[in-house]
Amino acid sequence: MILASIDLGSNSVILLLIEFNPAEGTFKILKEVFTTPRISEDITNTKVISPAAIHRLEKELDQFEEYISKFNCES
Repeated sequence: MILASIDLGSNSVILLLIEFNPAEGTFKILKEVFTTPRISEDITNTKVISPAAIHRLEKELDQFEEYISKFNCES
């Protein structure tokens, strides 16, 4: 079974794809992608996530979606 995990941080986004063997309780990392779309850029001053930051995040998540599809992750 292939599983995906996405960690959304304030400035980084991480995708982890693993192959999990439930019978043995083991897993193997297939792909790990670390990006820095700077989601919280200037949030201290504006108190909102900027449209540019949202756009950068969307681009990264689109790329992650391609990896998830390529590896045929389970729903």
